[in-house]
Amino acid sequence: MRARRNIARLLAHGAREIAPGRYPLIVALHGGWLLCLIVLGYDADVRVGRLILFAIFQAFRLWILVSPGSRWTTRIIVIDTPLVVRGPYYWMRHPDQFQRRTTPSSPFARKALGVFQRVQVHVIAHVAL
Repeated sequence: MRARRNIARLLAHGAREIAPGRYPLIVALHGGWLLCLIVLGYDADVRVGRLILFAIFQAFRLWILVSPGSRWTTRIIVIDTPLVVRGPYYWMRHPDQFQRRTTPSSPFARKALGVFQRVQVHVIAHVAL
């Protein structure tokens, strides 16, 4: 809901969307990843230490999502205005990419749910253009 409002507002102010045809693939990829976690991890032992570490990374992710304010979207939207420089964006240009590469979130989630040995799921997400 928030993303749709932000997208509409940004587009109304002259922004343009990059590669809109890829968005359904990204949605399917994320949905598939979550489905795999549920199906393959429903009866797995939870490793508390790894789950806490995963929760810390998710808090960082939430900070990344909240910091752009009205410029946050789920799509790639480009507008000729100064970049966001608050929150983690003050220290790095693409903190979401940094978080994705350093967690890495999908192996962490599998390990936290104890399913690492049962499945190898490689997630390809957010292709750089």
